[in-house]
Formats: sequence, structure tokens, C-alpha cells
Amino acid sequence: TLTPAAIPGLTIGCIIGNISSPMGIWDVLFGSAATLLGAVTGRMLRNVQIKKLPVLSSLMPVIFNAVIVGLEIVMLTPVEGGKLTAFAISALEVGAGELVVCLVLGLPLYSALRHTKLFK
Repeated sequence: TLTPAAIPGLTIGCIIGNISSPMGIWDVLFGSAATLLGAVTGRMLRNVQIKKLPVLSSLMPVIFNAVIVGLEIVMLTPVEGGKLTAFAISALEVGAGELVVCLVLGLPLYSALRHTKLFK
């Protein structure tokens, strides 16, 4: 997150977005917790950079959402076959979506914004 003020905004936005989730209250609770944890840890790691990009910070939402939401999906939906395999598939699917948003879109946006007055 670029600013600490974004953390409550992301969390509240996630709560609002998850109200209509087919997973119900569980997605409001666990999805929002994953977002909050990803945002807080991402903010804490923002100064750990690779080639002037906060790559590790950007990975935190990916990891927390993949694990927490992946577990949520496996626990709340009927699963054929092994739960471990279902978790791995769910975590990879959730993580892939987060990876696109946070790294593929987020890091170029960060790089572009770094040269604006927002960082001063």
C-alpha cells in the first residue's frame, strides 16, 4: 500500500464487496482478514525493494489471499477427491488472480507513480 490510509479503505472495500459473495459471511470475515493481513504486512515490507520495486511487499496480498481464501473455498464447498489437491488448486487460482493485480498491474503502476508528487 502506498499510504497507511489505504489499509482501512482496502479492508472496508473488501467487506462491502464480499457482502454479496456466494460464500456469505465467511467470505466477509476470512476474505477481509486476508486483505487486511496482506495490506498490513505489505506496508511493513514496503522498503524491501528489488531494483527499486517493492516486490516482497506486493507478494503479501498474493500469499495471504491464496492461503486463507483457498482454505475457505475448500472448507465451504463440496470437494471430490482429496482436500489437499482441492486446496492446492483453489490456492493457485486465487493466487494467480492476486498475482496479476499486485505484480503485473501494481508494480508498473507503482513505478509510474513513484515519479509523481504523491511520493514527495
